[in-house]
Amino acid sequence: MKVLFLDTQNGHSYKDPIADLVEIKATEYIDMHSLEFKQLGVMRTGGCWEFIMEKGNIEYTRISHGNKSDYKPTDYDFTYTLISGNY
Repeated sequence: MKVLFLDTQNGHSYKDPIADLVEIKATEYIDMHSLEFKQLGVMRTGGCWEFIMEKGNIEYTRISHGNKSDYKPTDYDFTYTLISGNY
């Protein structure tokens, strides 16, 4: 399954957020939101998709990095918007 992680922490990139396309080798449901909340200071500093992968022991491959506009909806199965934090 391919996931497009969106990072809106930079206030200037809200309309076209920073994006990481990641292929996850998982066959069962993953509650990424609860894994992200386990990150220390997530509400202050924002979330990190790599932390979610490590805490969930999820096997993954990072395919590419860019902005959301660089990807077509056919490139990924779903998007996950990271917690932006209180910057």
